[in-house]
Amino acid sequence: MNYIKNVFVHSLKNLLNFKGRTSRKEFWTFFLCCLLIWLVTLIGFSIHIFVGNDFDNDIEIYNFYVKLVSYAQITSLCLLTAISIRRLHDIGKSGYYYLLNFLPVIQIVLIVLFCLPAKETTKYDFDFSGNLEENLHTLKIAFDSGKITKEDYETKKSYLLDNSL
Repeated sequence: MNYIKNVFVHSLKNLLNFKGRTSRKEFWTFFLCCLLIWLVTLIGFSIHIFVGNDFDNDIEIYNFYVKLVSYAQITSLCLLTAISIRRLHDIGKSGYYYLLNFLPVIQIVLIVLFCLPAKETTKYDFDFSGNLEENLHTLKIAFDSGKITKEDYETKKSYLLDNSL
């Protein structure tokens, strides 16, 4: 239960973070949490309707449920978009693959991509937004730990040095 809480809090903190990577476990845990929240809000709305309470007499309750479901949908969409793009980065794909989500039949391809295992290293591992010394240090640590090959190290190092001028 603590892991689920940590995943949800981490995702909320990275609401608009489209850089980096997200593991398969973290992605599916968060996806199921959003699905559960969404279902709970819809079930509450449905129970109120099927119990026989009409909303003509209780317009405030109707407005509350509509707002609750709307906020749950909008929040879930924002969070799932960010975490989905980070998951695509984890398997070495561009975040633009998320646009497949808007093509009804092609969505299956996206689901398959989310199920793929992570790659050891991708171009999304390194965020070169810091200063040159920090970036070179991060790159050296990745090379020393065996996460990237000597060829990748040299390529990324020359990229950093060329773009720092």
